[in-house]
Amino acid sequence: RRGAAARRPAHEAALDATVRGLLDQMTVPEKARQLDIWRTADMLTNGRVNLTKAKAQWGDLSGGVGVLHDVYPYPQLGNEIMAALINASRLKIPPLIGGEATHGLQMDDHTIFPSPISLAATWDIALMKRYGQTVGSEARACGTHITWSPVLGLCREPRWGRCEEMMGEDTHLAAVRPSNSPPQACFACISSV
Repeated sequence: RRGAAARRPAHEAALDATVRGLLDQMTVPEKARQLDIWRTADMLTNGRVNLTKAKAQWGDLSGGVGVLHDVYPYPQLGNEIMAALINASRLKIPPLIGGEATHGLQMDDHTIFPSPISLAATWDIALMKRYGQTVGSEARACGTHITWSPVLGLCREPRWGRCEEMMGEDTHLAAVRPSNSPPQACFACISSV
């Protein structure tokens, strides 16, 4: 294990040291807040950041905020959200902004794709990879860091209301699909339900 660590690039070692240093400084409540998902509407008034409203809903913001959900910001709003929450937190840890993207980023002026179960029916792994790259690139361009897709659960019960979010019912296809997720754009949170 020591040999593998010694061969890592210097920037990875520096990042690890920074993360370890932050974790050492964090209190247990701060660590817990980083693991939670917060509703972004609780900090916006008429599309603008409202820290008074956020504090009323979430309590003391000095402990940071882990992930914000249900906001599809344009870059200006994304930057305002980040600046406000970074400045309010003791350790200046930026939150992640997450959103739904099962058939494309759910936001105006973005590409909409067939539902995942329809993509699975094509058995075209290259097409699924291009879909993932496009969604990831569009998400990062507007300030979204993480998407709750692809959903790799198997649709074995057609009466279940979320089958359209699944990549079909084949275990092989579900196993092959994640290996083709693009690493460069945003985190694809591989969900299972």
